Amino acid sequence: MKSFVLDQKRHYSWLSGENVFNAKDLDQSIRSCTPGEWVEFEIGNFKTIGFVNPFIEDFGNVTILKTTEREPLKYIEKAIKSAHRKRSILAYHGERLIYGFSDGLPGLVVDTYESCSLVQISSAGLDRFRNEIKEIIKQETGKEVIFLDNKKYREKEGLPFFENDQLPDVIDIRDLGIEYQLKKDVLQKVGYYYDHRENRLKLENTLKRINKEFTNGLDLFCYIGSWGMHMLRAGVKNVEFVDQGNMNDIVLKNIELNSFEGNNKFVRDDVFAFLDSKIKEKARYDVIVCDPPSFTKSVKNKNSALSGYEKLYQKSFQLLNSESILVAASCTQYITIEELDKVVVKSALREGKKVQVLDIGLSSWDHPISSLSSKSNYIKYICYFVE
Repeated sequence: MKSFVLDQKRHYSWLSGENVFNAKDLDQSIRSCTPGEWVEFEIGNFKTIGFVNPFIEDFGNVTILKTTEREPLKYIEKAIKSAHRKRSILAYHGERLIYGFSDGLPGLVVDTYESCSLVQISSAGLDRFRNEIKEIIKQETGKEVIFLDNKKYREKEGLPFFENDQLPDVIDIRDLGIEYQLKKDVLQKVGYYYDHRENRLKLENTLKRINKEFTNGLDLFCYIGSWGMHMLRAGVKNVEFVDQGNMNDIVLKNIELNSFEGNNKFVRDDVFAFLDSKIKEKARYDVIVCDPPSFTKSVKNKNSALSGYEKLYQKSFQLLNSESILVAASCTQYITIEELDKVVVKSALREGKKVQVLDIGLSSWDHPISSLSSKSNYIKYICYFVE
């Protein structure tokens, strides 16, 4: 195993939790290494392991872990078992089993469902142990393991793209007592979004606690309808689900699976166009949840993303009754919860509304974050009472 020394100027970064570095931070070139090659690193008096990838030309071609283990496969096995034990303690039924860097396994994401685990590997270092990882996960969960590679991520690492394993036609999901089905032809990323699960439960409990009847709810960017299902379980009489994807049969099936009643329906439309049409109709809602996909993947487009949120909430406020609930949910990494709140409050004032923050939330427990400043802390949830 080759050995490298980390520049002393970068020691503090590593000690503070940073794992990703540049080849320039090392005492010698990594050009003689193969993509994903595991190497030893010296950081002062401490020695650890990690992997390098000379194929990556920009920042991020050096990954330094924190471990006393010297055998890569042993390290990987211990990390997977540790992650599995943590999730079992947190008592989830179906979860994000492995969450990349947060579980010490950069480039590995694993979600578990009723009968299978979906696995995505996007780092050359872990891809070297692809088959071994599959076996370890299968032994830990007792479920079929299915690779669902992201071609774009793998191209960046210089990894070959394999044909994905055969997915079942329908993936069965159970989350916080609610059942879902997800068809393979509309599956996004690694399936279901567990990241907002605690916030969906927060919303449900808030609606149950408020001494008011909620008649009409709106789940925007609904995907398979998770937020709306929690609204229905909380007692909202009717929920409208909106998404530009072909989710009609799936959403209606999920309503049926849970025996929810009411005049519930799915609308396939661009959310902004839908809101415009409802404003013209002078429709009104008691609960609106806005959980859009990320509005930007780059800090360069942050202002554009903020403008998008402002447009979304201005339209939403025009549809809200007095004494209603608005949920602002976001997965945009470069937007802070304070910035999201500022946009919502600004939009409320423009529409002559007054809001009160009832609750805030982070990512679910199976998406561990080490601190509020962690890059993994990208999920935001703010629940407002609209007067």
